[in-house]
Amino acid sequence: MDSGTLSRHTRGRVHRDRMPFRDEPFKVPGSRGFRLHDGGPMEIDTRREKEAVVVSVRGRMDALCAPDFDRILESFLAQGANRFIIDFGALEYISSAGLQCILAAARQLEEGKGEISLADLKGPVREVFEISGFDTLFPIYDTVEAALNPD
Repeated sequence: MDSGTLSRHTRGRVHRDRMPFRDEPFKVPGSRGFRLHDGGPMEIDTRREKEAVVVSVRGRMDALCAPDFDRILESFLAQGANRFIIDFGALEYISSAGLQCILAAARQLEEGKGEISLADLKGPVREVFEISGFDTLFPIYDTVEAALNPD
């Protein structure tokens, strides 16, 4: 996939250009990236770059939105993705439900020798990771670029 290819995810629905909402759950083909946004509290972009799936999250990841994030990660895991970089640079808030999604994906990746790296943790989101101890469970990088090139 080209690193610039994106689509949009919306709470279980996919938008492609000006297509109307669909009622069936979205599907995540291995060759495409996706965007989730419905004007709600969370927006997710995904793309493949250097054999990693980069997941950029904006807004607020709370108990209502975390299942969408989880479904996106699960879809890529089901297709064999084993390296994720989660970009939190534009995330304002994360709840324990969001942390649980990340931990569940990490557990699945451990079985398949994969990894999750975190990038651009700021402010209250960084504090949540530090207070919860999640900052010791995952490699954390200042930028997505640094996470893509850890050496």
